[in-house]
Amino acid sequence: VDRFRDGGEDPSLCRLFLFDDAGPPWARRDPATEGRWSRWSVLSNAWEPLEAAAPPRPSGLYAGIGATRLSGRAERAIRGLYGDEVENEAAEELAERLEEEEEEEEVPSQETPSEAAHRLRTTFGRDACIVCILGGTQFRSLDSEALVKAIATKLEEEIGSMVKFVTGGMAGVQETF
Repeated sequence: VDRFRDGGEDPSLCRLFLFDDAGPPWARRDPATEGRWSRWSVLSNAWEPLEAAAPPRPSGLYAGIGATRLSGRAERAIRGLYGDEVENEAAEELAERLEEEEEEEEVPSQETPSEAAHRLRTTFGRDACIVCILGGTQFRSLDSEALVKAIATKLEEEIGSMVKFVTGGMAGVQETF
Protein backbone atom coordinates (compact mmCIF):
# COMPACT_ATOMS: atom_id res chain seq x y z
CA VAL A 1 0.00 0.00 0.00
CA ASP A 2 1.46 3.33 -1.05
CA ARG A 3 0.04 6.03 1.23
CA PHE A 4 1.64 8.78 -0.87
CA ARG A 5 0.25 7.84 -4.27
CA ASP A 6 -2.70 9.19 -6.23
CA GLY A 7 -3.68 12.11 -4.00
CA GLY A 8 -2.74 10.38 -0.75
CA GLU A 9 -0.48 11.92 1.86
CA ASP A 10 1.99 14.68 1.05
CA PRO A 11 5.10 12.98 -0.48
CA SER A 12 7.39 15.24 1.60
CA LEU A 13 6.10 13.42 4.71
CA CYS A 14 7.68 10.12 3.61
CA ARG A 15 10.48 9.48 6.10
CA LEU A 16 12.11 6.29 4.88
CA PHE A 17 15.89 6.15 5.28
CA LEU A 18 18.46 3.57 4.18
CA PHE A 19 22.12 3.02 4.87
CA ASP A 20 23.39 1.31 1.70
CA ASP A 21 25.92 -1.28 2.86
CA ALA A 22 26.31 -2.61 -0.71
CA GLY A 23 25.85 -6.27 0.22
CA PRO A 24 27.92 -9.16 -1.17
CA PRO A 25 30.34 -8.61 -4.07
CA TRP A 26 27.90 -9.94 -6.68
CA ALA A 27 24.99 -7.73 -5.57
CA ARG A 28 23.83 -4.72 -7.58
CA ARG A 29 25.64 -1.59 -6.43
CA ASP A 30 24.77 2.07 -6.71
CA PRO A 31 27.84 4.31 -6.39
CA ALA A 32 25.60 7.30 -5.60
CA THR A 33 24.25 5.70 -2.40
CA GLU A 34 26.87 3.09 -1.47
CA GLY A 35 28.32 3.65 1.99
CA ARG A 36 25.98 6.50 2.86
CA TRP A 37 22.53 7.33 4.15
CA SER A 38 19.77 7.99 1.64
CA ARG A 39 16.12 8.98 1.77
CA TRP A 40 13.36 7.48 -0.37
CA SER A 41 11.91 9.97 -2.82
CA VAL A 42 8.27 9.27 -3.58
CA LEU A 43 8.39 11.67 -6.53
CA SER A 44 11.41 10.11 -8.28
CA ASN A 45 10.72 6.60 -6.96
CA ALA A 46 14.40 6.21 -5.99
CA TRP A 47 16.87 6.48 -3.13
CA GLU A 48 18.46 9.92 -2.96
CA PRO A 49 21.69 10.42 -0.97
CA LEU A 50 21.36 12.73 2.02
CA GLU A 51 23.40 15.91 2.15
CA ALA A 52 23.94 15.36 5.89
CA ALA A 53 26.08 12.54 7.25
CA ALA A 54 23.05 10.78 8.77
CA PRO A 55 19.26 11.02 8.90
CA PRO A 56 17.47 12.51 11.89
CA ARG A 57 17.58 10.36 15.02
CA PRO A 58 14.79 7.76 15.06
CA SER A 59 11.75 8.58 17.15
CA GLY A 60 8.30 7.08 17.38
CA LEU A 61 7.71 3.96 15.31
CA TYR A 62 10.52 2.73 13.09
CA ALA A 63 11.87 -0.48 11.62
CA GLY A 64 15.25 -1.85 10.71
CA ILE A 65 15.58 -4.05 7.66
CA GLY A 66 18.79 -5.65 6.52
CA ALA A 67 21.22 -8.50 6.61
CA THR A 68 21.63 -10.83 9.54
CA ARG A 69 25.18 -9.59 9.94
CA LEU A 70 26.27 -5.99 9.57
CA SER A 71 29.60 -4.85 8.21
CA GLY A 72 31.70 -2.60 10.43
CA ARG A 73 30.76 0.32 8.19
CA ALA A 74 27.03 -0.30 8.64
CA GLU A 75 27.39 -0.85 12.38
CA ARG A 76 29.18 2.49 12.74
CA ALA A 77 26.46 4.22 10.71
CA ILE A 78 23.67 2.80 12.87
CA ARG A 79 25.53 3.42 16.13
CA GLY A 80 25.99 7.00 14.97
CA LEU A 81 22.22 7.47 14.95
CA TYR A 82 21.94 6.60 18.62
CA GLY A 83 25.33 7.68 19.96
CA ASP A 84 26.66 10.97 21.17
CA GLU A 85 28.29 13.41 18.81
CA VAL A 86 31.67 12.44 20.26
CA GLU A 87 32.91 9.17 18.77
CA ASN A 88 33.17 6.30 21.21
CA GLU A 89 36.70 5.03 20.67
CA ALA A 90 36.02 1.54 22.08
CA ALA A 91 32.98 1.10 19.83
CA GLU A 92 34.99 2.29 16.83
CA GLU A 93 37.79 -0.19 17.57
CA LEU A 94 35.26 -3.01 17.98
CA ALA A 95 33.59 -2.11 14.69
CA GLU A 96 36.95 -2.07 12.88
CA ARG A 97 37.89 -5.45 14.38
CA LEU A 98 34.54 -6.92 13.34
CA GLU A 99 35.01 -5.60 9.82
CA GLU A 100 38.51 -7.13 9.62
CA GLU A 101 37.18 -10.47 10.86
CA GLU A 102 34.37 -10.32 8.31
CA GLU A 103 36.88 -9.76 5.50
CA GLU A 104 38.99 -12.73 6.70
CA GLU A 105 36.02 -15.10 6.85
CA GLU A 106 35.85 -17.52 3.93
CA VAL A 107 32.14 -18.34 4.32
CA PRO A 108 29.85 -16.03 6.31
CA SER A 109 28.20 -17.64 9.33
CA GLN A 110 24.85 -16.14 8.35
CA GLU A 111 24.21 -16.33 4.62
CA THR A 112 21.09 -15.41 2.77
CA PRO A 113 19.69 -18.14 0.52
CA SER A 114 20.93 -16.19 -2.52
CA GLU A 115 24.44 -15.92 -1.09
CA ALA A 116 24.49 -19.64 -0.28
CA ALA A 117 23.31 -20.57 -3.78
CA HIS A 118 25.98 -18.33 -5.32
CA ARG A 119 28.69 -19.86 -3.10
CA LEU A 120 27.59 -23.42 -3.96
CA ARG A 121 27.54 -22.67 -7.70
CA THR A 122 30.99 -21.11 -7.43
CA THR A 123 32.32 -24.06 -5.40
CA PHE A 124 30.79 -26.92 -7.39
CA GLY A 125 30.43 -25.32 -10.84
CA ARG A 126 27.44 -24.09 -12.82
CA ASP A 127 26.64 -27.53 -14.26
CA ALA A 128 26.80 -29.47 -10.98
CA CYS A 129 23.66 -31.21 -9.79
CA ILE A 130 23.18 -30.01 -6.21
CA VAL A 131 20.62 -31.78 -4.03
CA CYS A 132 19.58 -29.90 -0.91
CA ILE A 133 18.47 -32.12 1.95
CA LEU A 134 15.65 -30.61 4.02
CA GLY A 135 13.63 -32.02 6.87
CA GLY A 136 12.46 -31.63 10.41
CA THR A 137 14.77 -31.14 13.37
CA GLN A 138 13.04 -33.99 15.21
CA PHE A 139 11.90 -37.43 14.13
CA ARG A 140 8.20 -37.99 14.80
CA SER A 141 8.12 -41.74 14.18
CA LEU A 142 10.37 -44.51 15.54
CA ASP A 143 11.21 -45.64 12.00
CA SER A 144 11.98 -42.19 10.53
CA GLU A 145 15.66 -41.97 11.51
CA ALA A 146 16.39 -45.45 10.13
CA LEU A 147 14.51 -44.54 6.93
CA VAL A 148 16.58 -41.36 6.44
CA LYS A 149 19.81 -43.33 6.95
CA ALA A 150 18.71 -46.00 4.44
CA ILE A 151 17.72 -43.38 1.85
CA ALA A 152 21.03 -41.53 2.31
CA THR A 153 23.03 -44.76 1.91
CA LYS A 154 21.13 -45.82 -1.22
CA LEU A 155 21.32 -42.37 -2.85
CA GLU A 156 25.07 -42.20 -2.20
CA GLU A 157 25.55 -45.67 -3.72
CA GLU A 158 23.40 -44.99 -6.80
CA ILE A 159 24.05 -41.35 -7.70
CA GLY A 160 26.66 -40.05 -5.22
CA SER A 161 29.31 -39.64 -7.90
CA MET A 162 27.00 -37.48 -10.06
CA VAL A 163 25.56 -35.08 -7.47
CA LYS A 164 26.54 -32.99 -4.50
CA PHE A 165 24.38 -33.41 -1.39
CA VAL A 166 24.17 -30.30 0.82
CA THR A 167 22.44 -29.60 4.11
CA GLY A 168 22.20 -26.63 6.43
CA GLY A 169 23.73 -28.76 9.19
CA MET A 170 20.60 -28.71 11.34
CA ALA A 171 19.77 -31.48 13.79
CA GLY A 172 17.35 -34.22 12.77
CA VAL A 173 17.02 -35.17 9.10
CA GLN A 174 19.88 -33.02 7.82
CA GLU A 175 22.40 -34.15 10.41
CA THR A 176 21.37 -37.81 10.02
CA PHE A 177 21.59 -37.71 6.23
